[in-house]
Amino acid sequence: MKTLSRVVINLSAMVALSMAAEQSFATTLPDTSTCVADHTCLQFGDFKVFSLALLNLQAGGTATSGPYAVKDSPGSILNNVVIGQGNGQSGAGSGIDGAYNVPSANTTSTFTTATTALGGGTNAFTGDTPGSWNATIGNLGLNGGPLVVYFGYNETGGSGLLNSDLLVWAQVSLYNYTSPSSFTVDPTQYTLGYTTAAPSLTTLPDPVGATATSVAAYGWVYIHSTICLDSSKQFVGFPDANGSCAYLGGTATGIQNNLGNNAAAFAIDSPGLDTALNSGLWNVMKVSWEMAYLNGGAETAFIETTTTIPPVNVPEPMTIALLGIGLLGLGISRRRTRSN
Repeated sequence: MKTLSRVVINLSAMVALSMAAEQSFATTLPDTSTCVADHTCLQFGDFKVFSLALLNLQAGGTATSGPYAVKDSPGSILNNVVIGQGNGQSGAGSGIDGAYNVPSANTTSTFTTATTALGGGTNAFTGDTPGSWNATIGNLGLNGGPLVVYFGYNETGGSGLLNSDLLVWAQVSLYNYTSPSSFTVDPTQYTLGYTTAAPSLTTLPDPVGATATSVAAYGWVYIHSTICLDSSKQFVGFPDANGSCAYLGGTATGIQNNLGNNAAAFAIDSPGLDTALNSGLWNVMKVSWEMAYLNGGAETAFIETTTTIPPVNVPEPMTIALLGIGLLGLGISRRRTRSN
């Protein structure tokens, strides 16, 4: 009976471990080391950007349902670390700023953390600085994993660019400190954009005929509300100046990244930033963020610290159960053999 008891205990522990492992990770994104070559992500500055709508379609789902569907409504992300949303909230915990109030209802066409007030008040801490969103790295709960930012795209169109397109720039800076006012002079910085300096909101690129290439000189990343796929659901480019994908050989169709206020549109990760965040060399993370040509609902940006990149192979619960049953049978068999 001792053998049987030991097997049952081991089975219970293995099932519990499997359930815990499955619940630990919200989303499994493609491998960032190959995603550009595989056409599952695009490189912008130091960051890899994934279209969640594209990944869902390639997995057999729809733009907003499938293994890569991530909700981004205020109630859904309440327990996440939120950088910005339509109704800014207080800090997600000790040492983390509250979320910025991102413009909605066409109140303004631009947004910058440099001049926008934090929503829900601030959560001041050592290393917290005005004009940016800040968090102490030790309170982010990375546990050696990647830091993935999800971006909710919520526009109604008419912004001056094609359809509901946007311009975005962001920079993450890492600091260490020895006292509340003593920071490293030369922090490590990671930029979602083409320049290390924030683009000027007073000198925006001409929206007529704007493309990713034409706005790059201004430091912006051109965010397309529509992307073009071929018949095998592979990314092949962006719409032409008329918003059509037909020019791409006649077989391309457009899908929406502008998914509204219930589904995140993009997942953003920087492998270099992940390494630095988990190195133990830095204390504070600072985020500067700007957008232009806004028109519609509020965009959302929040951090998911339990995303795996690349996939972690965890046995399915049924596999664990079958394995446990086999071990259980083995224990019973051994007991019978000994009793005979």
